[in-house]
Amino acid sequence: MRFIAGCCFIFFLVLGFSVVAAEEYSPTLPKLNHLQMKGTHNSYHLATPILAWTQLGYTHAPIKEQLENQGVRQMEFDVHQCRDNDVCVYHIGLVDTRTHCDTLKECLTEVKEWSSRNRSHHPIFIFLEPKDSPQYSKEWQFFQNIEDQILSVFSKDDILTPDNVRGKHFTLKKAIETNGWPAINAVRGKVVFVLLDLGGHRDNYTLDAPALQKRLMFTTSNPHREDAAIMMLDDPIAHKDRIRDLAERGFIVRTRADEGLYEPSANDFSRLSAALDSGAHMISTDIPVKLDSYDYWFDLKGGTPSRCNPVSAHQSCRERDL
Repeated sequence: MRFIAGCCFIFFLVLGFSVVAAEEYSPTLPKLNHLQMKGTHNSYHLATPILAWTQLGYTHAPIKEQLENQGVRQMEFDVHQCRDNDVCVYHIGLVDTRTHCDTLKECLTEVKEWSSRNRSHHPIFIFLEPKDSPQYSKEWQFFQNIEDQILSVFSKDDILTPDNVRGKHFTLKKAIETNGWPAINAVRGKVVFVLLDLGGHRDNYTLDAPALQKRLMFTTSNPHREDAAIMMLDDPIAHKDRIRDLAERGFIVRTRADEGLYEPSANDFSRLSAALDSGAHMISTDIPVKLDSYDYWFDLKGGTPSRCNPVSAHQSCRERDL
């Protein structure tokens, strides 16, 4: 009897490992690019009173509230080099400077504190847009300051880096086309940093690392480059077909549901609808919840708070798995 019981135990143990292995490598297991999530544009922003009725008149809730109560999983911070190698966060100097968090470290600390209390969240994407001239970023100290600020808040283990995704492949593009993104369950609780720039800053950041070797941040790229992984196409109406094509190929795309207060003021949902249908993974907005001022807002229907991507997710994807 003991022999039979032992055999049964081994059988079920092996069966259990087989089920776990099958789940881990299942092609239908939700991956990071199978998501569609709500993001905020200039996530730190507080409207300046004299600009309240302009396209800069939007005010976001504090960072933690966006994460906790508004379902936001993608954020964007404009960064400027300032005093003592610090990195400041605001929109436009002298004109539009009000912010929930004065420095990048303060902004990221808000994210980190929420993340530490909610370790099962899928990765939060954080776009960093340098507002200084690309002339400054020719000196590596420019990016060193940004990466130092990141690592003063998050450990390397908290961050999904380009190296993590590229693995043994020579380029990120090849890794995405061959293996794709990691399973969501394998990267829960992490953050993803993206350098938001299509010109000089990006070129300077990738100068000695065209496939982002040993870099903390991904870049906003295009499918012909070695750093190709995350794309930015902010007009989902003009670029709807291109966004869909990139999503089908495994790349992650950010777009915008609205720009300033134009769509909210006009009660125009056409851009938002195009963004949702396009298969973009991150849809950035200035109006993430219902406000008394507008009938327009971005409600990601079916999200928990994110939802299965209508283009890239497998048909078996369920929001509860995200």
